[in-house]
Amino acid sequence: MASWRLFAVILVLPFLIASADPIDTSLDFLTALERADGEAVTALLSRDLRQRLQDVFEQLATLGAHNPGMLEAALSRFGDRISPSDISGLPLESLVGRLLEGRTFPDTGQIVLENAVLEGRNATVVLEFQGGGSVSFRMVWEESDWRIADSSVLNMLF
Repeated sequence: MASWRLFAVILVLPFLIASADPIDTSLDFLTALERADGEAVTALLSRDLRQRLQDVFEQLATLGAHNPGMLEAALSRFGDRISPSDISGLPLESLVGRLLEGRTFPDTGQIVLENAVLEGRNATVVLEFQGGGSVSFRMVWEESDWRIADSSVLNMLF
C-alpha cells in the first residue's frame, strides 16, 4: 500500500513543479497581454502590484469627481481606450483589459533565450527575442504560484 502512495506522489510531483515555473508564468503573462485579457493579467500580478494598480484607478476616480477636465487630460495618453466613466464604473480587470486593447507586445514565438534566477521566494526572468529585444520580470512566490511584481513590459505601458 505504501508503494502505491509513493508511486502516486512520483506521478503527480512533475505536474506540481511545472505549474510553479517562473518562465511559464512570464509566458502566460505575455500571452494574456497579447490577448488583452485583463482578468488573466491581474490574476498573475502580485497582491502588492494589483493593489498599486487599484490605488491608481481609485485616485483617477477621485480626480474625476473633483476635476473632470484634468482626468480627461490624464486619460488622453491612453487614447480612446478608457473614458472617464470607465474609471468609476469598471472593475480593475476590465480597466486593465481596456488599456491593453490595440497594443503590440513581444511575440512569445520569437524568444531565443529564457533565463530565470530564483532566490528564495523571489525570481527574476529575462526573455530575449530575435532581433535583440528583451523583457524582464521580477516575481514573488505567493498564493502557491509565481506572481509578477514588476516587469519592463508594464513599465512601457504605464
